[in-house]
Amino acid sequence: METRSDFDSTGTSKQVLSHLSAVLVSGSDARRFLHAQLSADIQDLAVGASCLAAYCSPQGRVLAVIGCLVRSETDFLLITHRTLAATLAQRLSMYVLHAAVEIGPAPQARRLAAVVADAGAGISLWRHPLDPARALVEAAEGHAVPVPAIDALQWRLSDIRAGLAWINAESSGRYLPQMLGLDVIGAVSYTKGCYPGQEVIAKAHYLGRVKRRLAWASGTIDAGTIGAEPMSIGDINWPMPLQAAEDTGLPATAGNIVDGVVCNGSLNALAVVPEAVLGKMLNLHINSRQVALKLEAVRFDLTLPHGRE
Repeated sequence: METRSDFDSTGTSKQVLSHLSAVLVSGSDARRFLHAQLSADIQDLAVGASCLAAYCSPQGRVLAVIGCLVRSETDFLLITHRTLAATLAQRLSMYVLHAAVEIGPAPQARRLAAVVADAGAGISLWRHPLDPARALVEAAEGHAVPVPAIDALQWRLSDIRAGLAWINAESSGRYLPQMLGLDVIGAVSYTKGCYPGQEVIAKAHYLGRVKRRLAWASGTIDAGTIGAEPMSIGDINWPMPLQAAEDTGLPATAGNIVDGVVCNGSLNALAVVPEAVLGKMLNLHINSRQVALKLEAVRFDLTLPHGRE
């Protein structure tokens, strides 16, 4: 963890999370509107509270993983992958109709910075529901963030280890929330009522029809395979398919990596895979090289408040 807290002249401090962006939703009907659009319970969130949620298609597939911050009774910040922010704002705007709601991207001059949560008194923070010690804060380019910073790579590694996959535009619309573990980490409410995809998602939950799950994928990787370290899988090309050896009896393509980082010769990633491959080794092909990865079921921390309905 770092103690530096300022941006350089280009706004590329190590604490800036370049893979994330934000959408602003404001107006007197903003809370009611978001409660009807997102998978989490937004209605009962207090001002200053944070949560995780999914924005889904009518078919129940996750279009975006979202971190929601209630900045005031009429002002909400939605954090999502940078490749999805504009699409999210555009799609939400289609359903505003006559509601008193305004939707738009956060100003380009403001970035999302990773900081120590407990040091943020008096600052509007999105406190990480999976790790109370971490938070995100909006920061203007060229201006100091008056709280201790967290290195962006360390933030991404922590998200991977916590089982939070920030899917990008290529993964959007592919997975049910349960396949990404979003129901386990409190991003899905089964009691709140209707929202896009709610019926499909509820049926999958109550009838147990989800056959793919989120898994940790880890292995040793040569830096020369993908270029200079550290870097994210997302900076290369993902989702990336995982291949099973011919003698395993598993499908040739046995899942996809949806998020990950490479650091100190190790690849740490999250993959959506059939339950049958958990505990097994699969292969990832990058730049014509093969990397062997071990697949393990994600063990979510159910002691945090997010683990309770």
